Amino acid sequence: MLFSFGFTAPFGLGIFIAMASEVHPLIAAPLAGAGALLSDLLIFQLIRFSIFHDEIHSLRTTRVFQRLESLFHHERISGRLRNILLWSFAGIVIASPLPDEFGVMLVSGTTKMKRTDFGLICFLLNTVGVLLILVTVRAVV
Repeated sequence: MLFSFGFTAPFGLGIFIAMASEVHPLIAAPLAGAGALLSDLLIFQLIRFSIFHDEIHSLRTTRVFQRLESLFHHERISGRLRNILLWSFAGIVIASPLPDEFGVMLVSGTTKMKRTDFGLICFLLNTVGVLLILVTVRAVV
């Protein structure tokens, strides 16, 4: 669960590095992915159904956001390509040791997605991210 939050992500990464030589990556990665999923679902719920939802909408009125949105919603970029770009960027953030809050905020604030679909995607992304970390550390050590 530490892997998903901004303040605790370095501690979670440190735990993965410390235990990489002791555990089998194919067993540890899904367990860690499940813990990160619980954290991501908590973040998803907080952002989508709380005061953060109002904050996201107030951010949309800022000049910087409006310029980014006008570039992103250019007539040459289709809606499907926009979703692919959004999920690619959010997926990289969620799968990496970077704090998941930003990736989850992108997805929950800009798309209409069911919690179950979001959970499945986050579980897969977090599991792959942890698996890559464990395999990389085992290869280096």
